[in-house]
Amino acid sequence: MISKIMHNILEDLKEELREELQKAIDKAVEEIANQAAAEQGKQKSEEGKEKSEEEGEEGEAESEDGKGQEAPSLPLPMDKFSDELNQALKKSFDKLSKEQKEALKKKAQKNLEKLEDKMVQDFSGKMEENPSETHEQYEKREKEEGDEEEGKKKSEEQEQKEKERIVNSLP
Repeated sequence: MISKIMHNILEDLKEELREELQKAIDKAVEEIANQAAAEQGKQKSEEGKEKSEEEGEEGEAESEDGKGQEAPSLPLPMDKFSDELNQALKKSFDKLSKEQKEALKKKAQKNLEKLEDKMVQDFSGKMEENPSETHEQYEKREKEEGDEEEGKKKSEEQEQKEKERIVNSLP
């Protein structure tokens, strides 16, 4: 759905603005590719150090590498766009339906949460006793607590019904 929305926005832009946006996208993709290559090189050098220190545990670092990795989102430098492009994008956004706007806002919120979680991970100490909670962990904990409360309410309701049944059965 998001790609369809973006396609509609692009159709509204003038050719010169589309070219400016495409250049910004290409630059962001290049930066992400460079960053990913640098991170891979860093991980490989760290794995090499670990393997030389811990010769008996081969393969563990390799198996952990593929877990939970997602393609990075594409951050665009909106502040570097021309005023004309920013105004055109805003007009196109304003033309969208309420549902489309909400879908884009939810995606943006999720991207912000991922960025915040990555920053928390990067800046928190590895030996920290109580590391900061990520959004995913927070949502999981809230759901579990909500499920516990729901279970307590159900058992209280059952107890109340049982008491009422007993009271009503008395002469």
